[in-house]
Amino acid sequence: MDHGTGPTVGQRIAQLRGDRTQQELATAAGVSVDLIRKLEQGSRHTLSIASLHSIARALDVDAGHLLSRTTPLPDPSEHSGAVAIREAPPTSTT
Repeated sequence: MDHGTGPTVGQRIAQLRGDRTQQELATAAGVSVDLIRKLEQGSRHTLSIASLHSIARALDVDAGHLLSRTTPLPDPSEHSGAVAIREAPPTSTT
């Protein structure tokens, strides 16, 4: 996991790939096995929109599913979120 924000694209690909090899997924998606490997290992964190859609199609998921990350909810205490902003002391702009 990455700093409590959920799995990375590579981790999601690895989970969804299941029993298929990286080579099988790469072939089905029309991308290089090197791309799949680097994404899953975390040594690469970006990919083109075209590659994202191709991999998602090969995994039979929506591309947004590969990108979605869980964002932690703010602390529900009385000093968080909008309340904290309202109660923050004014800052000087001089």
